Amino acid sequence: MNPSISPEMNASANPLNPSERLPLREFADRLFTAPDTVCLDRARLVTESWQTHADQPLPVRRALALEHVLRHMALDLRTNPVFAGNTSSQPRAWMLLPEYGLTVDGQVIIEHDDLRDFLTDKVPDTIREYWADRCLSWQNLSGPGGEGHLSVDYQAVVDRGIASLLCELDAWDARGGVSEDLRVYRQAMRILLCAIIAWSHRYADAADAAAHSTTDPVEQ
Repeated sequence: MNPSISPEMNASANPLNPSERLPLREFADRLFTAPDTVCLDRARLVTESWQTHADQPLPVRRALALEHVLRHMALDLRTNPVFAGNTSSQPRAWMLLPEYGLTVDGQVIIEHDDLRDFLTDKVPDTIREYWADRCLSWQNLSGPGGEGHLSVDYQAVVDRGIASLLCELDAWDARGGVSEDLRVYRQAMRILLCAIIAWSHRYADAADAAAHSTTDPVEQ
């Protein structure tokens, strides 16, 4: 919800009764007016996993890193109780991708020049030093932020579910006769699919617990 939208527009678009609209506006204001901060959770988790699995092929190493993040990241169901989901521990807390660099993205600088040096003193030296010569962007793998979100078949994910993709992967594996590179790639795919399923169950359990711990109809 855009906090600049008029109450009349909110009323016509919001299916909740009038007594429930004000809390939703407050939630929106909380999201859009929060100050910029930094969340170090992902940076620390990715670094931990990268160090632990240093002997793994790169696709598997990257998959295991995301699995580690999804297993241990904080789940925020209070900031926005309407749509569950978060990438950092609080609103407008920057999620860092150390594997792609620890500088402010160029597009952010174009739009907000005052944030050019925002990360300078906010990342621990231990994390900066570890990634100093390990940045994947330097290896021309995926650019500054990765491109995986551009290749997802969202219709298959929504209509068939991730478990069906695992079955499809099983069928391909059963055929055998694949190269080592393809075997490693499929291994990474399996790790990621299982990790996403486990994360979704983790979120569902947390949302269910939160719904049973409040009497607020909006949060429920």
